[in-house]
Amino acid sequence: MIILLQVMSDDEEFKKDKQSGCITTIIIAIVGPIMIAAGAFAILLGIVFPSQRDYEKWEWMSTRTCTMVNDIIESKICIGKSSFEVSKILGEPTKPKESGKWTYHIKNCNDLNLNFHLLIVRFGKEGKVEKVEHIIIRD
Repeated sequence: MIILLQVMSDDEEFKKDKQSGCITTIIIAIVGPIMIAAGAFAILLGIVFPSQRDYEKWEWMSTRTCTMVNDIIESKICIGKSSFEVSKILGEPTKPKESGKWTYHIKNCNDLNLNFHLLIVRFGKEGKVEKVEHIIIRD
């Protein structure tokens, strides 16, 4: 009789372990693909929509990449600013100042330097920035 009780108690523990194992497997089967899809989606967002960031003046002056230009244009950080404020953000233009227009040469644009890239800052009549544009001059 003692042996029979021992076998019955072991059998119930086995059933509980088996049930918890099945539940764990089901949870992993459902949550796993969701987590993988979420990770893939996050990576895709990072590639398609790279993060915009504020660049330090020294970083802009030393590297001037097309990514920086796009961030400056999309963030509209220069719109409505005076020439003094623009020079604090971007530094002095690389081309001599023209009336109502400042030009910055862009150094790194991942196109094997086949094209010439410029950031143009246009000032309005009140001396405030009205437009910032990325110009590509094809060779």
